Amino acid sequence: MSTYPKSKCSSSYRSSRPRKRSFHGNQFTNSKSSKCDDENDESINAEKLSNTTSENVIVNPLHSYRIIEFITIFTALSDILICRSCHQDVKFAETGIRGLGFKLIINCKCAGSRQIPSGPYINTGFEINRRIAFVMRLLGIGQEGLNLFCNYMDICSGISEETYNSIYNHIHGAVKKVFEYCCRKAAEVEEEKIENEKYEKKRPVQNFKPIMAVYNHMISTDDNPKHDDCPAGPDSWCNWKLAEASGITPEVDPTPELHPDVIQKEILPTFADLSRNYLLKKCLGGHTQNANKSFNSTVWRLAPKDLNCELKVIEVASYLAACLLNEGSSSLLLVMNELNIVVGNRSYNYAHEMDKQRSLKSSKRRTTIT
Repeated sequence: MSTYPKSKCSSSYRSSRPRKRSFHGNQFTNSKSSKCDDENDESINAEKLSNTTSENVIVNPLHSYRIIEFITIFTALSDILICRSCHQDVKFAETGIRGLGFKLIINCKCAGSRQIPSGPYINTGFEINRRIAFVMRLLGIGQEGLNLFCNYMDICSGISEETYNSIYNHIHGAVKKVFEYCCRKAAEVEEEKIENEKYEKKRPVQNFKPIMAVYNHMISTDDNPKHDDCPAGPDSWCNWKLAEASGITPEVDPTPELHPDVIQKEILPTFADLSRNYLLKKCLGGHTQNANKSFNSTVWRLAPKDLNCELKVIEVASYLAACLLNEGSSSLLLVMNELNIVVGNRSYNYAHEMDKQRSLKSSKRRTTIT
């Protein structure tokens, strides 16, 4: 990635520059009511993550991996341990290396040699190979990067192309299955929202009035006031309604009326489009540009677009992005279960911690923006 030189502007120039202004509301925004809405409304991410079904994940609390230096550890063990049968020294070696998995050989004079696998199996293959291929995909790394990691860490020579393709086919099938489950679950939640009167009827009307209130304020005059869409009561942001609730005469508005034939006629269709129920429903359902950007950025993080990725890689990245956005990191645990990868305490706790942090960041960002 190219780097750019830092600016050489003097400190006096920097201090003289005006600060970037933050939006704190306009004449039609009530800070008090906005604060109440923020306290009552849960963020979209928090709402989604609260519906995750992580209780379906199978966890083995005794499962864990460590990276060790073979010669150092087993040379020390050979100097300490003896066989309990013949009381002779035991020697350690390795054989049957397949990817990151291998078999540990224990040699003894009385019993010959015994073999112990370095980790659990999935059918006839080592679980660690399927695990690392899946985790590397979460980092946006494929076979070449995986093999680079294994070789420079002096772990092994990596995973062959045939083995990697076989593993990736399993990953594709498992991720697709979890994706379809997340889609069914999201569809059920969306149907409940549509059927709920709160979302179907009340919310569109509440959103419709403030939009048209902006337009009516622009064309309102003292002779022809237009404040029907403004909220009534002593807490109203509308000066006219506020004066009406207080029993006093509204102040004279010096703002001239917009030209009815030129300005009003041109801007009315825009406000009408903004208050359409179809558009408001899309916003309520979360189908906004920000959601699309978040999905796209997640896809390209899992499958970098500067690399030449094949179709199956893009599909896996898309499935994973949809699962992450809807169910959070807990969906990755479901994928691991589907792949027969053992979920230990660390992966389980990390997924929940990531979901918690995501929810907190979303709520904080929402509060800051509003």
